[in-house]
Amino acid sequence: MNLFDLTGQFLQLKELSEQIEFDEETGEIIDNSETINELFNEIGGELNDKLDSCQYVIKELESDSNALKDEAKRLNAKAKVLSNNADRIKNMMLESLKASELQKVKSKHFNFSLRKSKSVNVVNEDLLGREFFRIKKEVDKTKLSKALKDGEVDGAALVENISLMVK
Repeated sequence: MNLFDLTGQFLQLKELSEQIEFDEETGEIIDNSETINELFNEIGGELNDKLDSCQYVIKELESDSNALKDEAKRLNAKAKVLSNNADRIKNMMLESLKASELQKVKSKHFNFSLRKSKSVNVVNEDLLGREFFRIKKEVDKTKLSKALKDGEVDGAALVENISLMVK
C-alpha cells in the first residue's frame, strides 16, 4: 500500500469519526466506534505509521472541538446579552404599567396585566434551621482512595487503568 492510499484511508477514518449519526425513530446517537475500529485494523502499514497518522487525526479533531467550544462560548455570551436586554425591556414595561396605575392593557396584538406573587428572600441563611437546607451527598474520592490503599472498604475498589501517553 502506498502513502497516497494510506493517507486516503486515514482521511476516511477522520471523516467517520466526525460524523454523528442519529436513529430517526428514537433520536439516540448511533455508536460508530466498531466501524472506526474495523477501518483502523484494515489500514495497512507499520504500527508506528498507523499511530503517527492516528495522532494527526486526533490533533485535528481536538482542534475542531476546541474551535466549536470557543464558538459555543461566544454564542452563549451573545445569548446572555440578548436575554439581559429582553429582561430590561420587560422591566421597563412593568414600571410603565405600575406608573400608569392600570392593571390591564389590551393592545392590537397583546394583552398586558399586572399580577401579584410571592417569593422567598433569604436575608441571613445562618439564622435558618437545618430543615431548610438541602444536603448534597458526594463521595470524597481522594479520602476513599487513601482508605482503599490502607485496606478494604465495602462498596469500593481500586481499579488499575491503562492510558495512552503521547509526547
